Amino acid sequence: MYFVPNRLLLSTLFIWGYLLGASAASAQSTLILTDQTRSVASNPFLELLGSTDAELKLVQAQQLDPVPWPDPLDLGTVSLGYRSRPVWLHLRVNNQGTRRHWLFEQAHWTTSTLDLYQVGPGGEVTHQLSGSSLPYDQRPFDHRHLVFPLSFEAGTTYDLYFRAQSLYPLEFQTFIWNPKSFVSHVGVTEGLLMLFFGMLLAMLAFNLLVQLVVPDRVYLLYVAYVANMGLFLAVLDGVALQYLWPKWPVWNLWAMPFFVSTASTAAILFAQRFLRTLERAPKLHWALFIFPVWSWSIFAAMLLFGYQFEFLFGLFGLAIAPFLLGTSLYLLFQGHKEALVFSIAWLSPMVGVAILAMTLLGWVPNNRYTLYLINVGLLADVVLLSVAMSHRINLARREQGAAQAKLYELELRHSQQLESEVQKRTEQLRQSESELLRTNRAKDRLFSIIGHDLRGPMGALYGTLALLDKNHLEMETEDRADFLATTHRASRFLFDLLCNLLDWAKTQTQDIEVNAQAFDWVHQAQEIASVYQPLAQGKQVELKLDLPPSAWVVTDPALSATILRNLVHNALKFTPKGGEVVVGGRWTEAKDWEVEVRDQGVGMDAARLRSVLGAAQLEPGEDTDEETSSGLGLVLCRQLGQLLGTQLQAESEPGQGSRFWFQLPGAGHPPRSFERSEGDGRSDASRRALPT
Repeated sequence: MYFVPNRLLLSTLFIWGYLLGASAASAQSTLILTDQTRSVASNPFLELLGSTDAELKLVQAQQLDPVPWPDPLDLGTVSLGYRSRPVWLHLRVNNQGTRRHWLFEQAHWTTSTLDLYQVGPGGEVTHQLSGSSLPYDQRPFDHRHLVFPLSFEAGTTYDLYFRAQSLYPLEFQTFIWNPKSFVSHVGVTEGLLMLFFGMLLAMLAFNLLVQLVVPDRVYLLYVAYVANMGLFLAVLDGVALQYLWPKWPVWNLWAMPFFVSTASTAAILFAQRFLRTLERAPKLHWALFIFPVWSWSIFAAMLLFGYQFEFLFGLFGLAIAPFLLGTSLYLLFQGHKEALVFSIAWLSPMVGVAILAMTLLGWVPNNRYTLYLINVGLLADVVLLSVAMSHRINLARREQGAAQAKLYELELRHSQQLESEVQKRTEQLRQSESELLRTNRAKDRLFSIIGHDLRGPMGALYGTLALLDKNHLEMETEDRADFLATTHRASRFLFDLLCNLLDWAKTQTQDIEVNAQAFDWVHQAQEIASVYQPLAQGKQVELKLDLPPSAWVVTDPALSATILRNLVHNALKFTPKGGEVVVGGRWTEAKDWEVEVRDQGVGMDAARLRSVLGAAQLEPGEDTDEETSSGLGLVLCRQLGQLLGTQLQAESEPGQGSRFWFQLPGAGHPPRSFERSEGDGRSDASRRALPT
């Protein structure tokens, strides 16, 4: 499971050392050292003693008999799995050379405590202690592995007893070194190891600079992935405890599963961002979140229940690597080119991760050859992903260039369309200018009439109220009643004029929208007639309805009611006492509902009639109570009729009364299109509804 980098060179030295130095070993029981021995693998000579008593002492361990190993001994690693109790090992060494000083190395630093008892020929005992649970400065020898200095007299046999205990799986890969050869070996392996981590740091620095130039979060996620994988390997190789946190051995034991979780999380987030899975493959995007949850769940289980759940990281490694590769291949087949470089880059570490996972599960031997692949794979992954990031920058630049060219083409086309639109708008503005001038002249004449009409009634109202205020005590009852009647007529005229003026103002501010709907027009006429019955009775005029029980039309009920109210009001105003006003209706051959309002008023001559039905010629008239009429109500009716798609028509003779009528579409056929009527200067967008 655990890895010492650059093991290929190391294994070569071990094999030669074994052939040269251990060839004279006696039947796998005693390890022979000579002056020619540079290094020798001591695993084949280790004996496993048959007791796991936690309280067992050295004297008791010396009496134990060897038991078979669970795995065959070789030059690689032998594993005893998870053991809650310590185990005792025995190694017999015979020094046939003249060299006294040697080094014993346990290449698996994860052993929590390793006691070494050196028993001499006279029974003298030398004790040394090392292990991953101790601060680094308490080790007997300065090295990331567990190394012990040994002293053997020439021609003497020594017994080495080891008491080993570990929270992780208990694994052994042991050697005895000539110190000079060990120093030479360390110089090469440590140099290569520093070169490896130096390249990782260079890649991190490069991509951090790219992140500053190209503000894309994918580079930051890539840096997080490489940094966490580098920290994981630093812990795995023993470098972290040696250089990063030498005083925190407990944290170092938990750092490995922690950095596996952080590195897998960063890898998933980086892959999602790089491959843009959210927009290209949403289901795969959300499925990838299973792996961070999985890894953190394993880490939580180890915190709660112990290190025996570490093997679940093996299943995790076998799942995440092919899933990421499959995701990138799927997107590649969908036509996304950047997925090709990602697939190639991820293929190299996938092999190392898969082999490491299988060693955790016990499916393949855990030796220096299998552990070496994870470093090589990660280094290849870092280099290839950096190439992929550069390819991403180039691809982004090409896409940006294509987008700029397309944008230029669109701007050119838009400029041409805008120029044509400007010419069209210029012509429309010329037409609108002449129409606006005509409309302003009409408004000026209209407000002139309104000002004239307001001045008379306001003056009468003011004068009458002044006389009442000054002489009301001296006035007779009859005179007071005359003054009150005059005041009532003046205020009524002002109220009618104000209502029509407000309605007309809404039509001129283009704040009306026609909301056509089906309704019973007869019911509407009955309501309006009931409102004006008191006025008719006060003038002693009969207000009649000549209508069927119902007549369903499709139009705007608010605008229709405004037209009818003004026509009825005008008819009552101009009809003398004893006369009658009739509101009627009939169906035409075209299935339109024709509304008419007839009165027996003063009537109009042909010129006055043309003025009423014309575009802007407004002249005041006299009603039956000798009050001035502005004519604004009929102007409002004509303009609202245009909004409804109909035309107000009239016929009249002086002294014979008047008849006004207009048509509304029946509910039995489609409503009118409400297109702009001829002479109406407003656009369709200006049709808005008056409040009922």
